[in-house]
Amino acid sequence: MYTADIVKKIMEKPYRLGWHNDSHDCLSMFLYFFEQCGIQMPQEWNGWTRENYVERWLRGEGRQEYIQFIHERTMPVNINFMRERDVLIVESKDGFISIAIYLGNNHCIAITENIGVTVLPLWAIKPNIKEVRRIVKIP
Repeated sequence: MYTADIVKKIMEKPYRLGWHNDSHDCLSMFLYFFEQCGIQMPQEWNGWTRENYVERWLRGEGRQEYIQFIHERTMPVNINFMRERDVLIVESKDGFISIAIYLGNNHCIAITENIGVTVLPLWAIKPNIKEVRRIVKIP
């Protein structure tokens, strides 16, 4: 499926924490995006599942595991060599870590509680990018 078609489908759904058919959060957006690209993602990782991660997240668990989950499925990339579908790990001013996905042409897709899914110009988040990662095939 083309990236533009995947983005359109993601943008049709609002933000809501958890894995639901009618909404996305940061993790479910990541999983959905790459599964639509033909990359199968695990149903369970380190005791986390799509069904239990919300409960664990709300208990204050999961921030480090979330980034570890991303790291285990990606490799680092120099920001000057980004390409379409690279994962951007972004740190907000208050220290919250989230992800965006680079769409090419200096744009990315991100999701926030306030706005939902949005396409942003890269310059809008570039100062807050901590890492650029490239997805690797999942066995």
